[in-house]
Amino acid sequence: MTLRSVLLGLIGACVICGLTYFNDVVMNQAALIGHHMPVSVYGFLLFFLLAINPLLFHIRKRLALTGGELAVILTLTLATCCIPAAGLVRSLPAVMIGPHWYAQAKPGADPRELEAMTSPRLHVDAGDGGETGLGGRSQVVDGFMRGVPRENPNRHISLSDIPWRGWMRPFRFWLPLVFALWTAVIGLSLVVHRQWSAHEHLPYPLAHFTNALLPDGGQARSHVLTGRLFWLGALPVLCIHLNNYASTWFPQRLVRVPFSFSLEFLFASVPILWRAHFDGGVNAVQGMMDFRFYLTVVAFTYFLPKDVSFSVGIGPYIMMWVAAFCYQYGLWGGDFPFVPKTQNMLTAGAYLGIFLAIVYTGRHYYLRVARRAIFLASEPPVDDVSVWGARLFALGIAGFVAGLSLGGLDWQLAVVFAAGLIVIFLVMSRILAETGMFNIMSWWSPGVLIMGIFGSRALGPDTILLLNLLAVVFVYGYYAIPCREALMPYLVNALKLLDLRQVRIGPCVAPCGVALCIGLAVALAAAFFFLYDRGALAAGKYHTLDVKIAYDQALNSTTRLSGQGLLEHSQAISGWDRFRGARPDTHAMAMLATGFGLVLFMSAARLRVPWWPIHPVMCLVWVTWPGRLLAASFLIGWFVKAAVTKYGGVAAYRKLQPLMYGIIAGEMLSGILVIGIGGVYYWLTGELPRRYIIIPSL
Repeated sequence: MTLRSVLLGLIGACVICGLTYFNDVVMNQAALIGHHMPVSVYGFLLFFLLAINPLLFHIRKRLALTGGELAVILTLTLATCCIPAAGLVRSLPAVMIGPHWYAQAKPGADPRELEAMTSPRLHVDAGDGGETGLGGRSQVVDGFMRGVPRENPNRHISLSDIPWRGWMRPFRFWLPLVFALWTAVIGLSLVVHRQWSAHEHLPYPLAHFTNALLPDGGQARSHVLTGRLFWLGALPVLCIHLNNYASTWFPQRLVRVPFSFSLEFLFASVPILWRAHFDGGVNAVQGMMDFRFYLTVVAFTYFLPKDVSFSVGIGPYIMMWVAAFCYQYGLWGGDFPFVPKTQNMLTAGAYLGIFLAIVYTGRHYYLRVARRAIFLASEPPVDDVSVWGARLFALGIAGFVAGLSLGGLDWQLAVVFAAGLIVIFLVMSRILAETGMFNIMSWWSPGVLIMGIFGSRALGPDTILLLNLLAVVFVYGYYAIPCREALMPYLVNALKLLDLRQVRIGPCVAPCGVALCIGLAVALAAAFFFLYDRGALAAGKYHTLDVKIAYDQALNSTTRLSGQGLLEHSQAISGWDRFRGARPDTHAMAMLATGFGLVLFMSAARLRVPWWPIHPVMCLVWVTWPGRLLAASFLIGWFVKAAVTKYGGVAAYRKLQPLMYGIIAGEMLSGILVIGIGGVYYWLTGELPRRYIIIPSL
């Protein structure tokens, strides 16, 4: 690790956090981040390796960046990708101003009554509305929603025009909570890294792909980038995407190369699927109507164990039939994010099962780390990085639970909520490390799990609202889509890359924390600038949809409990009384147990039955939107690898690896070129560029 690599990493963090809101909301381009393989980061890395680094090397050899330095830069930049979009900044401002926005959106709603449902710490101080003038406290809500009024509407505001004073109260609550969770996640990433990387030997496809691109000592770029097979994969993919992008500008002159075709004719011939799709709108069936393939996913699948790729690919097609069957008997509800349903509870059970398997597999190592963390002897010894990671995790999770308690959540529920978040982040990281599936969504939240276990009567509408708002900030990022840009998967992948580049991990921890702090400041400043300059209403539902659903559900619970005569009782109980008054949702618990049992059964079958073809990772993704979207790509990749290894053997498999690297690189380069062209067009003309998505995200 060098000083210039740290400085460049911090600059990368500032760039990604400063530009994401502008790119995603103002220009309405394809997401700058979107998932755990952000096109902006990997596309620019390839551009740098192909054009800039060789030029620096030609000017003066020492100017070129080494592979280790680039690994450090990527680590700091990728860590901050959890901040500016669906990871945090999309949702946090809307939650902090939630009662006031909801009162404007719902005629008759009183913001004071809505504020009283949760602690004042969570929300903005809007003032009494008596102050006027640019930056006055009366502008906290109206300026956020409609933009700050100014004499010349063609002029932009400055950061000093934003009424920051009204936001200080929720900042003092939410930001320490975020920092505590980040501390815990960084510590946990350090703990599991050695077990997964050195002991279990997980494949880490994304880290190995990145490592193959980075230059070795004394070189400006990797030998992979100069190989004929690499360019044989990259150039056709690049040309196809540039042609398709150009066709969005000139649709009458160019023919678009399709990457999908409809399967609707199959649905029409199967009544059970037809009814679930067209009559019921079942997403698990609707999402399978188009056979789509994404070349990056196909190429990544080439490097995976065949049982993993087959399971991830076949799972959504199995779930399509299960969902259609359940729909006939009223057992498959809509994808409502804040209510225990078949989909989210089935996935929650699978996550809990995988979490148990992770802990059980590494139990000896984790126990030794825990002993060392509390200054007890342990044999054989463990590395100091894991020990300090365990201490960071304990410190961060204690601070997070304490913060939730200060926000009005019973400490018992705070512990359960924090544990649920850790399960989500840990299992998402495992999916990325084991499958390379960079577009991951958890599809459940700790709040949903708590509501399924306790029921609305034991929780009450105020606690339900608080759980939902916490879920909006830490799990749901946009359109009620669960957790797709989380810190821990970025870190776990980056730590493996540092290992591959033989960079010491310990010294990188502090710069990573600094990058997160700086990135959060830059992202919030950028988001608030555009919000108060243009108004949140100009962004449509980008910020506020999840908050609206959270308040709607809480108010519906109030109405329902009041009609049953249970409202006062539900609001009066707290602490351990909630456990005694719990009324679990029978259907939700059955789905939770089903998901849990399926994972344990498949895990045991893989250990006991040599020919068993299904990996339990199937149960983590088969209900989710990314699982449905990427299923065909995983099946194609599985078929390609199976054919190559069967007819060409190990030699052919290894020989074709650069071709797959080239296919991935072609899509990454296409993505960064499309974003760059759109940005230049907007800068020159002031008009919105045409939107073209290469790798999907929401």
